[in-house]
Amino acid sequence: MHKKVKGHDHLIKDEFSKAVINTDTDGYALYKKRQILMQTKNNEIQEIKNEMSELKLMMTKVLERI
Repeated sequence: MHKKVKGHDHLIKDEFSKAVINTDTDGYALYKKRQILMQTKNNEIQEIKNEMSELKLMMTKVLERI
């Protein structure tokens, strides 16, 4: 059995477990989309950092030859 939480249309309370459950599926979908976007950006940043490290190593090797 579930009861609505006063003042929050998207929240219900399970009477048995006393858990508060968020039923806002649109908000959850938006959250998941933002999480994927953030992970993609973090992956791109890590890739750029790796490339910069490679470039530094190459430059060091070139400068050692001079």
